[in-house]
Amino acid sequence: MNTETLEQRITLSDVARLAGVQRPVVSMWRSRSKDSAFPFPPVRGNSKGREVFDAGDVVDWLTATGRGNNSNAVDDVGAFTFAATFQASEAAELSGCTALITLREVLGHPLAEMSAADLVDAADEVDPDDAFLFSEVQFLERTGSLIQTAAYCDNLVHAAYSNTAAFEQLIQEKRRLNLREQAATALAPGALELLASSALELGSPAADGVLVDPFASAGDVLPAVLRRAPEAAPITVLSPLLDDHAVRLAHRRLRLHGALHRPLTSDPLEFQEGSVIVAQFPSERDPSMTPAEMLAKVELLVDAMDNTNRALLVAPSSVLSGSLHKRSEDRRRADLLRSGRVRAAVTLPRGLVRNKPRQQYTLWVLGQDHHDVPLADRWTLVADLTAHALDDVVIQDLVGDLAAAMGSRRDVFAHSFRFGRIVLTRSLLTARGSLTGAALKPRGAASDPAGALARIDALAELLQDKESLQDHPGPSLSLTAAVRSGGRDLPPLLVGDAIVAKTLRYFPGNRVQGEHVSGTTGVRLLGVPELLGELEAGTRRIGQLELASTYPSARRTEPGDIVFCTSPQTAAMVDEEGGAVVVFPARVLRIDEGDPGGLVPELVAHALRCGKGPDWRSRAVRRVSDAQRERVRAVLGRLEQEKRRAQERLARIEELAGLVLKTDGIEFTDIEESGR
Repeated sequence: MNTETLEQRITLSDVARLAGVQRPVVSMWRSRSKDSAFPFPPVRGNSKGREVFDAGDVVDWLTATGRGNNSNAVDDVGAFTFAATFQASEAAELSGCTALITLREVLGHPLAEMSAADLVDAADEVDPDDAFLFSEVQFLERTGSLIQTAAYCDNLVHAAYSNTAAFEQLIQEKRRLNLREQAATALAPGALELLASSALELGSPAADGVLVDPFASAGDVLPAVLRRAPEAAPITVLSPLLDDHAVRLAHRRLRLHGALHRPLTSDPLEFQEGSVIVAQFPSERDPSMTPAEMLAKVELLVDAMDNTNRALLVAPSSVLSGSLHKRSEDRRRADLLRSGRVRAAVTLPRGLVRNKPRQQYTLWVLGQDHHDVPLADRWTLVADLTAHALDDVVIQDLVGDLAAAMGSRRDVFAHSFRFGRIVLTRSLLTARGSLTGAALKPRGAASDPAGALARIDALAELLQDKESLQDHPGPSLSLTAAVRSGGRDLPPLLVGDAIVAKTLRYFPGNRVQGEHVSGTTGVRLLGVPELLGELEAGTRRIGQLELASTYPSARRTEPGDIVFCTSPQTAAMVDEEGGAVVVFPARVLRIDEGDPGGLVPELVAHALRCGKGPDWRSRAVRRVSDAQRERVRAVLGRLEQEKRRAQERLARIEELAGLVLKTDGIEFTDIEESGR
């Protein structure tokens, strides 16, 4: 790595990060090596009261002594030297670095061989209107640090392996330096993941719409969406072009992430069909917004939306869901609720803004206004996640709740919400205290007659309509069977004998570390929690790249494989989809389709579940003829569908009975019996 053009500095904390050890370990190295043949490098200066060292000397010392847990320290050091290297004007230097990395991405080659004049000319050519990087590059040229900073950026990209990764490293450095405006509004990863997942679920910005940041307030949210979006087509992002350092930084970041950026006309504010809108208040460019200013921005959004648009906005709970201190603000929020566009209000856990761990934020989801539904009958989803952490499972379930809340009356009342409750919007207009407080009421206490009545009506309608119980409506089940008149029965076969005969193949499960498990995208994981019904199949996943790099020999299931476990109890299931990774101690049995020996996956799973004793190999499996194998599977599949429908219907009947038993304040005027 070339460090001759820039004397890079590094603090002891950054030495620890570079070496992959805890901070006290570095102090121990320093003290114990003082009188050795290889003493720790000497102090070269001071940065904000902290001792700094020459980065090259530190790397040489780590290499010579073999200290630390990072064999690539010589290549990675550039990623850990920003804070101590740039002491005079960290904010300006950081802006300059991000501008140069963006320029490097556009040019497609390193910057080290270019003169200062060439760099300024290139910046002018890339950004002739000075919308996102020219001024930053020109500032470095005027201060005489352009060549040195360009060399630093090349080193940083080399350490991070890509321009985008280096850019994001600087963004994280910005957080760590605690630059006031930026750190005061920076959302934690869980909040960004929730907003990104919701944006992609509620709209289709990658397919037929655009992503809009109308107030240049979602600088962290947009890259999170872009990182999660499919790579098939670039996403178009609309945001205003403003001469503001936060807006310019966000523009550079979008260019690095491959977005097609277009300026947004904000007077008047208009959104094209299918737009997904994101907003965060207060924002980095305006961290001191008042509640009235935030509500005014939301009002602009609501007025500009049509029924094809979706909007996600996050702001302090004191503004969106708490008690407002001024009557004018309370009236303004009530008007927003009356618009019918607030489809969901979710109070999020505390600590989602890094610099304000005690502050709580609320998410509003805006959608179609259901103008055809009388105001008195309109509904809103409310949820309170104060007691939850935004992990992958919580995010996935909440996004499912939000997606359901955007649907029709039937869709909403047919969905089983994990976190939220459907309330009549008019009840929020008269609420005292938190708007989302209704989500915390016990399910057994039906204290809102109007809300209970709406749910009773919806359940009664669903129970009358048989088709509503089917995800894929189809004909009712009809079976025709007869006693076999000829041929011999195939005798049962022990699982162990089937393995010996190679009609069954046995595979152990894969050992997967917990830190590699997510609940968002990637390959399905099947294990004991799924087999015992503690988690729904597909809840746990592992990324494709993580699987390939960390578990290259991991086996994946094929359609029809039997997944089973024997501890803490015996359970078995048939993986109809295939392509899953089975997690130890769960195991896999696979029927040889070339020579099945009369085995059927469902019958094998049944034998494993129902057999006596601890030895699963001694389970006897019923067999059928080759001519009957597919028919038996088809019949069992249809019966499983009917069972699920019956369970859904029973759950709705039980809920309806509970509402009738517990709700005061409603009267039954008529009872109709359906002839169907």
